[in-house]
Amino acid sequence: ECSQGIDNCGGNATCINTVGKYNCTCNVGYTGDPFKQCIDINECQPSASPCAEKAVCEDTVGNYSCKCEPGYQGDGYNSCVDFDECANTTNNECVQKATCINTVGSYNCECGEGYSGAGDILCEDINECLLPDTCSTPPATKCVNLPGTYRCDCADGFALDNKGVCVDVDECAITDICIENAICSNTVGSYSCNCDSGFEGNPSLSCDDIDECLLDQANCDKNAECTNLIGDFICSCKTGYEENPTTRVCEDYDECIIDDIKCHDNSACVNTLGSYECRCDQGFVSASNATCKGYICFDVNSLNALCFNEIGNYTCTCNTGYTGDGNVSCFIKMSSSLKKSWDLRLLEKILTFFYVYCITFVYFFFQCADIDECVKQMDDCDVSANEQCLNVDGGWECGCRPGFNRNSEDICEDIDECAEGTDQCGMDCANTIGSFQCSCRDGYKMSDSGTCTDIDECKDGLSDCDVYANCSNTPGSFECNCVNGFHGDGKQCLDINECANTTNPPCPLNGQCKNTPGLYACDCLDGYQKDGNLCSNINECIRNPCHFEALCVDTDGSYTCTCKIGFTGDGKTCTGLSVIFLYSNTNINECIGGTSECVENADCINTVGSHKCTCKDGYSGDGKVACTNVNKCSTGAAQCQTNSACVNTAPGYTCVCDAGYTGVMEKSTTVSTDIDECSNGDADCDTNSRCQNTVGNFICACNPGYTGDGKQQCQAKDLCGTGAHNCSEGTICKNT
Repeated sequence: ECSQGIDNCGGNATCINTVGKYNCTCNVGYTGDPFKQCIDINECQPSASPCAEKAVCEDTVGNYSCKCEPGYQGDGYNSCVDFDECANTTNNECVQKATCINTVGSYNCECGEGYSGAGDILCEDINECLLPDTCSTPPATKCVNLPGTYRCDCADGFALDNKGVCVDVDECAITDICIENAICSNTVGSYSCNCDSGFEGNPSLSCDDIDECLLDQANCDKNAECTNLIGDFICSCKTGYEENPTTRVCEDYDECIIDDIKCHDNSACVNTLGSYECRCDQGFVSASNATCKGYICFDVNSLNALCFNEIGNYTCTCNTGYTGDGNVSCFIKMSSSLKKSWDLRLLEKILTFFYVYCITFVYFFFQCADIDECVKQMDDCDVSANEQCLNVDGGWECGCRPGFNRNSEDICEDIDECAEGTDQCGMDCANTIGSFQCSCRDGYKMSDSGTCTDIDECKDGLSDCDVYANCSNTPGSFECNCVNGFHGDGKQCLDINECANTTNPPCPLNGQCKNTPGLYACDCLDGYQKDGNLCSNINECIRNPCHFEALCVDTDGSYTCTCKIGFTGDGKTCTGLSVIFLYSNTNINECIGGTSECVENADCINTVGSHKCTCKDGYSGDGKVACTNVNKCSTGAAQCQTNSACVNTAPGYTCVCDAGYTGVMEKSTTVSTDIDECSNGDADCDTNSRCQNTVGNFICACNPGYTGDGKQQCQAKDLCGTGAHNCSEGTICKNT
């Protein structure tokens, strides 16, 4: 029946002929009623898998096959043992600078010492200089990063001595580093420039000469003249004065003695304040040719006396028959026989009776008393010409009032006590008609004792120094100097914005400067901590913030958590992938399911069978390892206006007006960010490779199972030919 086909066996059943009949039996791998229909047996039921441990059972029509899971090798039916992918570099995807570490069923690529990242994609150099305690020997060491390592050098402003110790460098002694008219002051590890004495301005731009004479800051003596010099001034005594080396006061110079002035005949040299005069000797008067001539008798025969000219003088002699001194009176000579017949008519030749000396005539017992013509206003002195009456015995004289002196023209003229030095002020002297007044110079005040004492404007609150300036009293004046952290002339002090100093920033790398009036403060950015004067990266991986099945990668100021191969999650939570998931062709949207490898500040882009991570605007990185803030202030990408400072923010930057300025900050709306060639299609990677974006570039890496440069080509690996397969003995290997 079987051979003739007249049996009635069902599908997937075999007819077996017997004597006189036949029998139907289900084929191997099938079960059921062989006379009706044999259905396929699913040998791969999880409860009774015929395959070895770590093998995947695949049901086939009427049969099944066993294949070892990825990472294992064997026949799949009897055993599956771990496959050491690290034994041959062709069996793993570890990149350069990464070490392959075999695990049960898989392997890990760990970046070598001094490098970090995903070892199967990219190992980046670790900047050890950002780690705490690196080159921490105080106070003068700095760290120099090298590929995979680092080196400790002396910090800027320090140099190694012959003992190998970093010592301070005196920049002021090495080179003329400051501008003209500025002096250099060495500090520990640096230096400062300040305008020299006699100059003012911004020592980083220009130092200009101070005209102390024009600003009345020289405080020269009243008898001295001020001459401005470049960076200084001199006080020179006026003509006719010389400086006292002890008191530094300009005192009158006695030309008569020191210069031995020779005046004309019949005159003598008389010293005056700042000069001298040639005055006629007594008995001589000034002539029109600046010479001195003797007195001349105008009335040679007056009042019974004769005048005789002499050299520098004259004499008066009573006429014959008269007696007396000839100057005041001449009396007629009398004899005793004239006692009773004294003729009073003899007195008619005398101008007046009041010029006669009082003579006691014993015979007549007669006595004469002097008349005070000044009191009785009998004089003829001209008050309007500054004359005053002076009573003398038997007459009067017209002299000059106090404060006046009769000149060579017989006129009473004002005496300049200030010019002649007879004022005895010891301060500023002002001449007045007939007198003088003493007053104190600016910056001085009159004391109760009548002397001028210095006014302490600082103590008395009379200075106009700025609130941020120190007041220093000086003789006759004061000085205003801005305190540290401010600059200006002392009358106006403006805050120095230390944070705006981009040439020599006050805060360390990864530090944020905050300006305050007269000071500034440095705070470390997020992800960094203070380490002396540095801001060092916090190695968050030390405290194991990731899942135990995730790889923690420390980055500058942050860290990333990436689930290991065979696990999915955000790195904080990782769950194992099922065998079905591993071998399923169904696309999974990792961006929605939370299984992406994208870090903070990165955008996730789903692709078929995978996903891409792209750093957001204002950040740079690969999107999977790290996305760090782009500091546009330090890179020069910021476009702040003059008189403003750039303050880094995440992401972007802001412009802040310097102290003393106000306005609306404007900056370019164009921001330079990294181009993600992987996401915009500019990357020319092979179809069998994956694209990894980097700052300013990208990397093409062949997919697992392929080999090549990732860019020009990625060819399937000949696992069968290289013996890198896990086929069991007795089976045939076919590349797929």
